[in-house]
Amino acid sequence: MNLNSMRSMWLYVVSLALLSFALASCGSSSLDKQQREAQLSQQLTQAVLWHQNAGERDALCHQAFNLATLRVDQYLSNDDKKENPIVIVDIDETIVDNSPFQAQAVKSDFMYPNYWHEWVETASAEALPGAVDFLNYASDNGIGVYYISNRSEKNREATLKNLKNLGFPKVQDEKLFLKKKHAVKDSLRKELSANNEIVLLIGDNLDDFSNVFKHQSVDKRLGAVDSLKALFGDKFIVTPNAMYGDWEGAIYSFEYAKSQEEKNKIRKAHLKGFDVGQ
Repeated sequence: MNLNSMRSMWLYVVSLALLSFALASCGSSSLDKQQREAQLSQQLTQAVLWHQNAGERDALCHQAFNLATLRVDQYLSNDDKKENPIVIVDIDETIVDNSPFQAQAVKSDFMYPNYWHEWVETASAEALPGAVDFLNYASDNGIGVYYISNRSEKNREATLKNLKNLGFPKVQDEKLFLKKKHAVKDSLRKELSANNEIVLLIGDNLDDFSNVFKHQSVDKRLGAVDSLKALFGDKFIVTPNAMYGDWEGAIYSFEYAKSQEEKNKIRKAHLKGFDVGQ
């Protein structure tokens, strides 16, 4: 073998070695990322188990909609009631249950937004306890029902189908407001309040009630809840959801692009324990 052949063979071997190292590094990096996501998704286990198995979850839903019914009755008995009364409800974890999506995230080690679109398109979310009965009661008594959700417009048909199949009232395009590029819930609430009397706002997230909560820190959200405490159970009805929400975003200062390691560290830093003397 001459010198040029030996040089070519040597370069070929080195190239193969470098390629193998690069592929191994990429595979390791991809695996590490998957493992990190798996660790965070597993932290959902207790919340999802509670949501799917706890009688307390159902009891809280019934409590919320029983209270909403009382408030509707109170409004109807008021001689000074205004024209065009309406109820505004959020959709996800307010009137329908998406816990199967969260459960599959735990089982298959993925995180939102992966497979969210696929889940919504199944149109198979079940109604939360008490939701269908309450909204039909409100509608039957002359109170309009509007649905405001952060679901994407591309999920409109599936959302309409899901709500109709569950028996919710007034499921029509003009009653369903989904997230557009620049639309926010507060602007939609203001738009609806121009010609209607909002009797109740029902949601699982504080942003479903007022813009004062939007993108606020943990402390400011807690302070705003305290300052508006008279409205909860009166005009604001909250449904239970420990699986996700702006409460988690507030912990990350709404910087969702943080790495999984950073998020995990921040989660643990926000846990308030006690001194065990060690």
